[in-house]
Parts: sequence; C-alpha cells; structure tokens
Amino acid sequence: MATQTRYPHELIETQQDLDRAYARLARPAGPGGSTALRRRVIRLSAQLLAHPYWSSPAGAGASLGELRAQAREHAAGGGSP
Repeated sequence: MATQTRYPHELIETQQDLDRAYARLARPAGPGGSTALRRRVIRLSAQLLAHPYWSSPAGAGASLGELRAQAREHAAGGGSP
C-alpha cells in the first residue's frame, strides 16, 4: 500500500476554498456577474501553486491531483488536515 502524502493544513484549506469557488462559478452568475469570483479563482490558484511546500524536499514527490483528492476527503469529513 502506498503511503499518503501529508500536505500542510493551509494547502488543504486553500484547495478546499478553490473547489468551493469553482463550484460557485459553475452556477449562473447573479446580477453582479462573475468577475470577482473569477478573480478569486485566479488568486487562489496562484496562492496554491506558489506555496513554498512545492519547492521543499517534502513536496518534491507530491502531486496536485493527490492534494485535490485529500481536500475533497477532508471536506467530506473523511480526515483531518
């Protein structure tokens, strides 16, 4: 069985925020439009990718796909960050 990568708490939270923002963006835009939400998605994506974890030895073998899966698991109550 492969060991699961342990991501920093703030990465899990940022990924969850990004998932929520994408879900809101998928809904029809309200009267204010979706510009602010699109900007939030861009900002969260940049924050996620620029995190120092990715350039650390711990982040060398980590993947964004695994981070997304763990963030969804934590959001569903399946784990603690």
